[in-house]
Amino acid sequence: MSDLYCPLPPRGQDIFRFRRPYGVNLGSTFTQGPSLHQTTAPTELEALTSSIETNGLESTASTWQSHWLSALPNDELLWLRDTCHCNTIQLPLGFLTLGPLFSQGTPFEGAPSQVYTRCWSAIKHLIERCHAHGIGILLNFDLTTNGVNLRSSSERLALARDCIAFVAQEVTFHALHGVVGLRISTSKETPRPGSPTLRDWYKEIRMIVGAIDEFLPLYIGDNSPAGTELFRDCETPLHHQLLQADSKQPAPAGRATLPLPPAAPGHLLLSRDEVQTKAQQARIERPQLLREALARLEGEEEEVKGEKGERAKEKYCHRAVGRQSFVHGWDLGYSDALRFFDAAVEGLVPQREGADRIGEVELWARRRASDVARLEENHQAWELGLRRGIADFNQFVGI
Repeated sequence: MSDLYCPLPPRGQDIFRFRRPYGVNLGSTFTQGPSLHQTTAPTELEALTSSIETNGLESTASTWQSHWLSALPNDELLWLRDTCHCNTIQLPLGFLTLGPLFSQGTPFEGAPSQVYTRCWSAIKHLIERCHAHGIGILLNFDLTTNGVNLRSSSERLALARDCIAFVAQEVTFHALHGVVGLRISTSKETPRPGSPTLRDWYKEIRMIVGAIDEFLPLYIGDNSPAGTELFRDCETPLHHQLLQADSKQPAPAGRATLPLPPAAPGHLLLSRDEVQTKAQQARIERPQLLREALARLEGEEEEVKGEKGERAKEKYCHRAVGRQSFVHGWDLGYSDALRFFDAAVEGLVPQREGADRIGEVELWARRRASDVARLEENHQAWELGLRRGIADFNQFVGI
């Protein structure tokens, strides 16, 4: 390994972004005003127009703002964290929620959009409150919200691009550490531009977000051929247990605005004492686990060598170098997994019950790819070691 560079351990923001997510969908709180929660609800544009005509712009804006600020009071956040053991909330948003500037050229331009002047500030306040409770926020930008299809033309796609760039810049340059990623989705099937146009748009979005923050996870929830083809080999889907907006289980009394998620995974149910004990045992057994990993590796090399001769030696770049890189990768993967596991106990993230685990190893391996690029390592062996180190740790602590 190069003496000039040593990979830094995962930061609190890394743990929020790359841990296994489990939680709920907040719903339409920031994309639809209070009127739309009635039984016979008009569209958001109709609700805004009617309220402005009846009550005036200032009164309407005050009513809508009170609605946003009432989202997830502290008792509900505590219930999500301590009773449901949630660590992530998906928060839907659209062009309207980002302020009047992003409503130009849409039916909301003018007075209706002015009502949403302070909506994004309310969202940022909620992100900070959730972060203080150890809960991350997945921002889900809906391309078809509020009856406006942002995929319907190149002009609308340009607006969507500007919205997503704005969000990424806010997350990065305003230090919104509670944001775990940015998701682009469609709430319903609507006419859209041809695949080449949409495919180019997704490539542009990926480039823009990567230029702003190369480590901000970007998820695509658009099931169009362009979205599926482009992101099949470069982004992984979210865990199914996160998106539970249509859960059939009723929430307890007083929690009517929140769906009840399914049973939490075991690592989130561990007590602080259990986390500390397992982490200490993992530190003690680490040398033995590495020896076992190397023994398995040697067995695999011999097996491949017997079948394919010198190709086995090529695979690990003359074994001695490959073995060293494997050890360095394994050691880092094990250290990363351990740091995720007891992050809440050690105060790297806000303290709470339960442990964390690396969510998508594929995403985390890409996050670490920038490190291996700066190391004098056999990349293939190093990455194999990284993955094995994570897997060996998880198996040892039983998560």
